[in-house]
Amino acid sequence: MDGSQRQLIFVLSIVVAVVLAVVAYLYHAGHMFYPTGVHDKHALLAGALAVVALVVANFNRPGVVDR
Repeated sequence: MDGSQRQLIFVLSIVVAVVLAVVAYLYHAGHMFYPTGVHDKHALLAGALAVVALVVANFNRPGVVDR
């Protein structure tokens, strides 16, 4: 994988992580209006996916040399 592809994956995964973190926050904030517990599960899922996106960004950060 060349440097431009690595940088593109890095930037896109950071963007996805931020969007998923906002979605997780909105689901968690919506918990006050819907006491079913479904929104807590969706907030947890979106938060976990945001962490996965950050892990992908960590492994594809620019300047890292393939071994």
